[in-house]
Amino acid sequence: MGKASRKKHHRSITIDLEPEAGKASTRLGQLIAPHAVDDETRSSYEALVALGAIAWNLSLVPAQDRDDLIREAVRSAVSRGIPLTDRWLTDLVERKMTLFPSEERWIESYEVIVQPDGRLAILVATLSAG
Repeated sequence: MGKASRKKHHRSITIDLEPEAGKASTRLGQLIAPHAVDDETRSSYEALVALGAIAWNLSLVPAQDRDDLIREAVRSAVSRGIPLTDRWLTDLVERKMTLFPSEERWIESYEVIVQPDGRLAILVATLSAG
């Protein structure tokens, strides 16, 4: 492996929060930002984005149905070896409701990409409420 390849291979990854505040990808990044680190690996960031998307969509579910869905999501995560707790997921749901109380788009899908400069970015597809 040449010197340039080694540098590229060892380049640290930072997270890109897009400047357009209304974009769902930017908002999802802001939702999970307190839990992300600058040199986040792609796989750990993908897991964090997945949990953020789950919390986002749970925030759109009527409150009376939400607790059961949170418990179900936590049970499923724990059975797969993901250390998720009811409190942590509930905190993410509450954070989404605080940051974006009028946001009613559902996250249909998401993808974490590595940009050419090494930054991680989120691409999000949404569905309108209704």
